Amino acid sequence: MTVLVTGAGLIATHAAISLIDRGEDVVLYDLAPDPSYIDLVLEGRKYALVKGDILDLANLMAVAKKYKITGIVHTAAFLPRQAAANPSLATQVNVVGAVNLFELHRLLKLKRTVFVSTVGIYDQDIIDGRPWTEDHRWGPHSYYGCTKLSAEMMGLHYAKDYGVDLVSVRFSPIFGIGQYYGSGGAVFVRDLVEPAALTGKAVVRDPFPNTYQYLYAPDAGEAVALAYKLKRNPKSRVFHISEGRLRTAEEMLKIAKSALPNADISITEKAWKASKNNNVFSEPFSLRTAKRVLGFKPAWTMKKAIQHYAEKARERG
Repeated sequence: MTVLVTGAGLIATHAAISLIDRGEDVVLYDLAPDPSYIDLVLEGRKYALVKGDILDLANLMAVAKKYKITGIVHTAAFLPRQAAANPSLATQVNVVGAVNLFELHRLLKLKRTVFVSTVGIYDQDIIDGRPWTEDHRWGPHSYYGCTKLSAEMMGLHYAKDYGVDLVSVRFSPIFGIGQYYGSGGAVFVRDLVEPAALTGKAVVRDPFPNTYQYLYAPDAGEAVALAYKLKRNPKSRVFHISEGRLRTAEEMLKIAKSALPNADISITEKAWKASKNNNVFSEPFSLRTAKRVLGFKPAWTMKKAIQHYAEKARERG
């Protein structure tokens, strides 16, 4: 069985690891792939790499037939800053590109498509004192969130009306060794970890999220693989994936210092003051459905995740 994984970044490469380790062949499909980054993450695992555009349905069809693709993991997208800078192109990539993948599934009668969605589809101003379930009210606060919500809803209609066996994983912000850092939390962890790993000293100077929920990239990859291998036509098609709790910046700093005891890690007073009231999340995701249906449970403690992240940063140099 061969899975077409669109994108070749943080989620795509870690999903590839978990899929390959389950016996699947993987074809990474990306407009501008970085083979050195892919090799760093995949650590010697075999994969095929195709340079291509998800807006080119004819090429997607040709690639799918050439490699005998049986399913799709769709991660390729404009991230929040890219989407804000070019909303028209973001609509093409994030919405039309996704529809092309749904069409590919429909036309070739593939086995499964996993759509990578985001916490950004939700109304984050809703405070009800309980973990967010998958029926939390929609209300994106960014253009990126709007495009992802639109694409996900179209995908679920493809499942309902056209027999496309789609599963959507809605991720909290993800951190790890990456090419791009799409969320404030990912940037904050990067600034804590990567300089400390490379030089022995990290000073966070820019504002950061004070209260946040995180997910380490290998756990994200595992969730994608679990969703891909889920039985056909499941009753639940949408799953929350995160660490399942909130963490403060003070807590993250403490964990980073514990994980990297030989490094000097600090946050400037100016950054603390600018971030004091930047509480992005009021409650974490509920993982109840993901645990019950997918069998998902985060495997990485935050300390172990930071240590592993630091190792990969040193390896990349």
